[in-house]
Amino acid sequence: MLRILCILLTIGAALAAAQTPPADDAAELERLAADGLAELLETRLAGGRTPDELHLLAKAYANKARRAATSEQRRGAWENAGAHYERWLKALQAAPSAGELAAVVRLAAAHAEYAGMLLSVQAAGVLDEFTLTQGRRGDREFLTRVLTLARTHYEQATALLAPLRADLDRHEDALLAAGAYDTLLQTQLDATLNLGWTSYYLGVLEQAQARRNELLSAAERRFQELIAGGQVGSMRHLCYLGQAMAQRELGRTDAAEKTFGYVFGPDTPPLVEAQARCELARCQIQAGKYD
Repeated sequence: MLRILCILLTIGAALAAAQTPPADDAAELERLAADGLAELLETRLAGGRTPDELHLLAKAYANKARRAATSEQRRGAWENAGAHYERWLKALQAAPSAGELAAVVRLAAAHAEYAGMLLSVQAAGVLDEFTLTQGRRGDREFLTRVLTLARTHYEQATALLAPLRADLDRHEDALLAAGAYDTLLQTQLDATLNLGWTSYYLGVLEQAQARRNELLSAAERRFQELIAGGQVGSMRHLCYLGQAMAQRELGRTDAAEKTFGYVFGPDTPPLVEAQARCELARCQIQAGKYD
């Protein structure tokens, strides 16, 4: 499921367009980052000083983690990636332009990008193992820690954007002129969707019933917010899927079964449809429907 979500995360591309390095070898630096050649890139950038350079290094170490052959190598690369993402965020916060509208949007998108990397690279494999075995395998403590951190960064992204979203008509021209309008909308969409998913999985991981219900209810509200907003386009299938799964885990199997029905249609992505059919079957078994 999480791998499907990662396909939908487009924030990194928007940030890259907004922060193109001025050097003549910008394309070469981007290639080093994409290939995970983090140490070579760090040498080229003398450790990284500007926000753009720190962003490149964070991506390089994250891509190195993706390619790591052993868990020890993966862990080391991720520690470096996390440290550089944190340095990048601090550099953006300290930049002279930090109060400008475009800079606020860029910082929100940076929080969301970091959270997306936590989900897509650090948590995905372990979470797949946990969900496929219904909790019999997978490191619950590790997942809770990583998902909580990702959720925090998504919350920071939405908090930064909230004042702009509340008065969007007044800010629209300035955001369009700065090339930040589309990034704002995409970041808000991605952050809200993934706040739903992180809350859902944290609820599934939670063993205290009251806290579990709180997290699952928060997930359901996030998905409903997107559905009611009518701006999710092709992501509506994922929103209905997430809402139905949250309802099922809350014990409302009749409501869940009805919501699962909204996932299916002629334009439903095949991977989402396959996931929905599996989750619907679990819902029906939970409700005692074995026919």
